[in-house]
Amino acid sequence: MHELVRGEGIEKVGFVKADAEGAEIVLDGEHQTLLVHRPPLLLEAEDRHLRKYGTRPRGPRCPEQYGYRPHHWRAGRWIGVTHVADDCRNYLFTT
Repeated sequence: MHELVRGEGIEKVGFVKADAEGAEIVLDGEHQTLLVHRPPLLLEAEDRHLRKYGTRPRGPRCPEQYGYRPHHWRAGRWIGVTHVADDCRNYLFTT
């Protein structure tokens, strides 16, 4: 993503949505974009999918390593949570 952002002259990444069946490994190598632009991330983080890729929601590819905090949708709004759990599939990560 960082190469695309730089190559296209994009000044600010405002939001990232990745519905990759748990393959949030798509964020691997994107540390520059995450550190520089700090976009909110909407990710599917479900154990049954993540196991296919040998990772876990709180593994080394976790957005929390970049200072992001997870939120899940409850009662019509995003609520901050302390961790990714099995009771929710989609999480909004913000800084």
